[in-house]
Amino acid sequence: MKKLSILLCCLLFPLAAAAQERTGNINGIVTDKDGIPLPGVNITLTGPTVAPMTAQSNSEGRFRFLSLHPGDKFDIKLELQGFKTRSETGIII
Repeated sequence: MKKLSILLCCLLFPLAAAAQERTGNINGIVTDKDGIPLPGVNITLTGPTVAPMTAQSNSEGRFRFLSLHPGDKFDIKLELQGFKTRSETGIII
């Protein structure tokens, strides 16, 4: 029984350590130059620790990317037909 307890502790410890990993989020609101929220904006996130991710702003212009691994070279590109494409680079998480 004691061996089983030790084995279980050894197997569960890495899971507990992985749960402690730090992550961050990026969220925001896309607006036009007059501050009016823009729904349906295509947002692409690229960075050193993630494959390219996409999102679309909701009816209030809000978007979010969750549980991102820390880094300092994330880029976001925002695109909407009829508007100029906007890019932000060097975002730190």
